[in-house]
Amino acid sequence: MRSTRNHWSLEGLAKLIHPVVRGWLNYYGRFYRTECVQVLRHVNDAIARWARRKYKRLKGRKIASVYWLGRLARRDPNLLYLWRIGIRPAAGR
Repeated sequence: MRSTRNHWSLEGLAKLIHPVVRGWLNYYGRFYRTECVQVLRHVNDAIARWARRKYKRLKGRKIASVYWLGRLARRDPNLLYLWRIGIRPAAGR
């Protein structure tokens, strides 16, 4: 995700990455699902990096941004397709 998308809301970002993630899982998940899940966990990391750039209180706080994302995943598990299928952030479960 490029830094030029800092003005986007998380919902807008979710709509942007939803078809890509779904396509990856449909295609690669058939042959090597465990590796696909490991790769898709990086999407959660990228969203945490996006949050650190967007929100001042998370800037420079890597662990806090992952916990923030985990709390968000617990509160709204249907926001991202990743979270719906069970690939949630490592912290804040």
